[in-house]
Amino acid sequence: MSALTAGQKKIILIVAAIVLLLVSYFLIFQNNMQRSSELSSETAQLNTEIDRLTQLQAEVNQMRGEATTQQEVVNEFTYSFPCKLEQEGAIYYVYRMMVKSGITINSIGIGADQTMVTNGKYVPFDGRSYEGVNVPTVDPNAEKSQVELDPQTRVPLNEMVGKTVGYTLSISGTEKEIYKAINWVENNEKPMSVTNLSLSYDSTTGKLSGTMMVYFHSMNGNGMTYDDPVDVEDFDIGPDNIFGILKKGNN
Repeated sequence: MSALTAGQKKIILIVAAIVLLLVSYFLIFQNNMQRSSELSSETAQLNTEIDRLTQLQAEVNQMRGEATTQQEVVNEFTYSFPCKLEQEGAIYYVYRMMVKSGITINSIGIGADQTMVTNGKYVPFDGRSYEGVNVPTVDPNAEKSQVELDPQTRVPLNEMVGKTVGYTLSISGTEKEIYKAINWVENNEKPMSVTNLSLSYDSTTGKLSGTMMVYFHSMNGNGMTYDDPVDVEDFDIGPDNIFGILKKGNN
């Protein structure tokens, strides 16, 4: 075999370089390009996940703020109630209503203690019904819960027990005096409400007379310390009505 010429050697070297370049492309460069494409796809997915988590964090922060606001609203609501209200306290407020309005109260009928809130839900009381609302039922003969026995203890909202007692008042007074009595109840800082107002005109006195139901509400377990509102020095005893001779005074 004759020796390769210089030209042939040059061609062989060029071909070998081309083959080496092709091998490098397919074995190294193309693999790197494929890996680069995979990394780009993974990076895009990670960026999408980062955006999602960032949005979730923003929503969590917003929910925390809303939860704090809602808790403040709940606290404001539950703290607006006394943890309990003894009979003498309720009668004292009835007395103050009479003094401030000028009506005459001839008798007071004290109703039974009823549950109006339990397990975080309102409960119909005194014959009321909430149509279309799923409300719990309460056994009036059931033993009292721990929070009812110790109403000043602070418990979660769903463990608080709302109580209400209705006082039936036999009243008489002018239309203005009765409106003043209703407004006094409505604007009182203590949670009270007037229902079942039944009045008729008394031609012998020129006044309205009849009955008024006043409900006094409390929230066992709201953590409030019971403050007895009664100031016995405020009562002026006498024979004219159920409270005696009364004089107008302050709230």
